[in-house]
Amino acid sequence: MESTGTDRGSEIAGLVEYVKKITFLYSLDHRDWNAKVINVIRIWLINSKELVLTIFYDCDVLTGCLGFPVASVIDLCYFIRTSKEIISIHSFHDMVNFGTVQDDVDGCLLKILELIYAPIFRNFMEWGDNVKQRFCTSLDKFLGILTAIYFKMSGMTVLYVPYVVKEIAKEISSYDREFVKNLECIAVSWATLIRILLNDKTLTSPNEYISVGDEFEFWLYRCF
Repeated sequence: MESTGTDRGSEIAGLVEYVKKITFLYSLDHRDWNAKVINVIRIWLINSKELVLTIFYDCDVLTGCLGFPVASVIDLCYFIRTSKEIISIHSFHDMVNFGTVQDDVDGCLLKILELIYAPIFRNFMEWGDNVKQRFCTSLDKFLGILTAIYFKMSGMTVLYVPYVVKEIAKEISSYDREFVKNLECIAVSWATLIRILLNDKTLTSPNEYISVGDEFEFWLYRCF
């Protein structure tokens, strides 16, 4: 029993060091690691009932939390346990999802979905072609809407281009009928966005701008 406890202690120490290595924050400095953060990591690894671990800077102090911070932070690294089983070195990647979220949460999630998850789904070989095509079409539709809404809040019109288009050779993609059909649907959404943009550009005000305040109110209305 004593050797087992010793082995588990060594394994926990190794897992703590591994969590430290894969923690990614914008201004992370290895000298900022402190005893409190390491202790929180150790508690999360030992206590299988704690599902979430987050690491972030709180007032320039590297901080760990069993959950999510209640105050606003610039960015945080999260680790989420997918089951209540004990984490080991060999099962870490099977049981833990981890990543980094910035203060621009919507933009960060958009990039994660577009550049990480979408390519994984497209390359998943265990699905049938029909199921895979329907799923990828729905995913592109969702990402197109999410892209439009995200940039619209910043006053811009941006057309969604699937990341896979940049990775597949034109000679290969031209022979994939379903892929071309999916791109045609995306092109239709582009036409809709461009039409809305052009109509918005021709928007006129029924009243003349008598003062600077009138001009400001008009552009405030355009913004909304």
